[in-house]
Amino acid sequence: MKENNKEIEIDSIDLTKEIRYYLFFWPWFLACTILMSISAFLYLRYSQTVYETTATLQVKDAGSDPSSFLTLSTSSMFNLNRVKIDNYISQIRSKSNLRNVVKALDLQTSVYSIGRVKNILKYGEQIPFEIEFKTDEIVTGLNLNYIGDKIELELDDKVYKLTEDQAFETEDFILTLKGTNHRDESFLINRTTETNIMSAFASAVFGKNKS
Repeated sequence: MKENNKEIEIDSIDLTKEIRYYLFFWPWFLACTILMSISAFLYLRYSQTVYETTATLQVKDAGSDPSSFLTLSTSSMFNLNRVKIDNYISQIRSKSNLRNVVKALDLQTSVYSIGRVKNILKYGEQIPFEIEFKTDEIVTGLNLNYIGDKIELELDDKVYKLTEDQAFETEDFILTLKGTNHRDESFLINRTTETNIMSAFASAVFGKNKS
């Protein structure tokens, strides 16, 4: 009976030591947990959002004869299909199609909301103005600042004071304010050439530009 009590006492002492050992390090565990939580929050808060989508494109040849495969050999049929597929791919990658996409989405122009840590790319209704460029030149460092009730445009080291619903025109572009409330927010406007954006767009979509 005494031996059993002694074993229980030894086990109790060992368990107490283990608890005290781990409690000694609990501030480090807590600090690491807090640090990792803050790091995850900052990463999710300031990392650039990337969207990805996939699609399957089906091309139907309305002018083909469904019974034509009966008069073709197996090798001829597959060679003909291969030629058609290559032709379709070439059409999709053609410069005319890429140019239409660039113009429809205005991919030459990028508008960023300037932040303290990073700049955030804005789209559509998130942009409180419309800008139409008259040339295909590269434009960088065009800033539009909403400061309280004031709206200022920084252009070529000059500052122009604008009002809501005003159209500001230069030799290179026409800027029209939408009159929405974007107090204490600054926007950076960049413009690239059609050739540059078409090359970048083709590389992003097709892996490399084969147009």
